[in-house]
Amino acid sequence: MEVVELQIFQFKELDEQAKQKAREWYRQGIEYPWFGEAKDSLKAFCDHFNVTVKDWNLGDGRGYVKTDAEQRHFRGVKLSEQDRDAMPTGVWLDAELFQHFYHEFKRTGDAKGAFDDALHNFVRAVARDVDDYYSEECIADTMEANEWTFTKEGKFYPYWPK
Repeated sequence: MEVVELQIFQFKELDEQAKQKAREWYRQGIEYPWFGEAKDSLKAFCDHFNVTVKDWNLGDGRGYVKTDAEQRHFRGVKLSEQDRDAMPTGVWLDAELFQHFYHEFKRTGDAKGAFDDALHNFVRAVARDVDDYYSEECIADTMEANEWTFTKEGKFYPYWPK
């Protein structure tokens, strides 16, 4: 029988090269976890105007949302009937959509234009959140908060202290 001793380290204990390897592992293996909630928020916003989401992509840095929205969906829409603070799913993106729509509609008087602009704002907000999620600071915070452990070289090692 052979006994092997393995040293494991918290993220903050690693040298810079090992930290970089750990961050690369995270970026390649951990998927942004809130795309489902983003889609739910987008769908709730579109449903509010009886608009259907046809296609969407938020993950590649060139996000888009395609809908069946036409001017007819916005005939008779009045600002006074819109809830600026609507939160149908409870996800922060609800506020990004509904507040942006409200303020743009109030500014321009164009409900369809405000809807389209709110969708563009939504795509930018998700992109910013994805960028933040994969930022060096956020990754370090996640690794430290979860007390993940690594080898000296920065390879994740699933060790759970007792």
